[in-house]
Amino acid sequence: MHSSEHVVLVVDDHPLISMDTAGLVVSCGCTTIEAVNADHVVAYLERRSDIRCVLTDVEMPGGMDGIGLAQLIRTRWADIAIVVVSGRTLMDSEDLPDEIPFLAKLLRRGCLRPHLRI
Repeated sequence: MHSSEHVVLVVDDHPLISMDTAGLVVSCGCTTIEAVNADHVVAYLERRSDIRCVLTDVEMPGGMDGIGLAQLIRTRWADIAIVVVSGRTLMDSEDLPDEIPFLAKLLRRGCLRPHLRI
């Protein structure tokens, strides 16, 4: 993988939604990796240094939701951009760590691209 690639980790436990979101991210000019829960995300982040952004759903299986994951990433990997999305949950920006945007699904390229830090 070339170091100039912008790698985005897409986190969603619904395979079709994950595939659609990954396709949207690719259309923004990024490379994607997909994960289904917070444990998978942490494993990727611990072994890869090329991930520049994590785009996570709020609701997912396991012991940590997308909000908790965003807080963990902000603490351990402060230089990684984070975008939190949901199709069912609406929230205020106060619920998220500083400078982490919340986007409602269905995502569009024009709304997503500025948050990927390309």
